[in-house]
Amino acid sequence: GAFMAFARADMSEENLQFWFAVKDFREGFAASEADGSAAERAAALVKSYLKAGAEKQVCIGDRRVAPVLEAAERGEVSAEMFDHPQGIAQGTLAQDIFPRFVESPAGQALAARRPELCEGPPAKR
Repeated sequence: GAFMAFARADMSEENLQFWFAVKDFREGFAASEADGSAAERAAALVKSYLKAGAEKQVCIGDRRVAPVLEAAERGEVSAEMFDHPQGIAQGTLAQDIFPRFVESPAGQALAARRPELCEGPPAKR
């Protein structure tokens, strides 16, 4: 909640919202495929986050988004179709937005209460 509030104030909440939307899409894919709503759900994600001028457009680059847009337009949906754009958004969150959050007053307050939530990823060996 604190991170989402920071992202909202930072005007970068679309990255976090997109990450969660893709997670929900993937987790519910089997059920949506069974009831015939998978293509509709994919189209909603594209419309909300990936199309140029989308209300919550995630800026990950036209070239990187094009294959997903084309697949969605053809109705070719899969549980993994948003993995690459989600990974790019996650990188933005991890490398840019989260470090600024940790340094912010809200991040410092959270770290004082729950330090494990503000730790970075484990160091690579």
